[in-house]
Amino acid sequence: MKRILTLFAMFFLMLPVCVYAADVTLTSTDNSSWQSTMVKVGEEVSEIELEWTTNASGNAECTMQLGTALPAGIYYLQGKCIETKPGSPAPTSSYTLTIKDSYSVDVLNGQGAGRSTSLGEAIYIDYTPISPELTLSITGASSGSGNKGYIKMIIHRAR
Repeated sequence: MKRILTLFAMFFLMLPVCVYAADVTLTSTDNSSWQSTMVKVGEEVSEIELEWTTNASGNAECTMQLGTALPAGIYYLQGKCIETKPGSPAPTSSYTLTIKDSYSVDVLNGQGAGRSTSLGEAIYIDYTPISPELTLSITGASSGSGNKGYIKMIIHRAR
């Protein structure tokens, strides 16, 4: 029995830890509200879910530091890597999501425009490297504050 328990313990100690929870650093730049609702970090693929709430102008903007949550490496977006969905209360007009890298380039290449106010939507991207600091912006979501939405990002790590 002792031998079986020892083998059992050795087996589980040798398994790699593939996924762990972490948190990204989000800093609002315009009095809007942002929060990270879930971060799952894996060796090659990480998933980050964010919730945003608009400010009085109907916009929301923040910087996101990936370096606090993800291990060092080169990261990129590819395939179905961004999902958006309205929250409650939902935006009152179709809104635009931009994700800019440290050079102020929209890594979505304009595909974040015209987001639905009632349905979840996906954005598909060809291989696009990203920097560890990103600026996320929601514009035109409403004519007032308090409207909400969600963003899910799937980030790949180059090996």
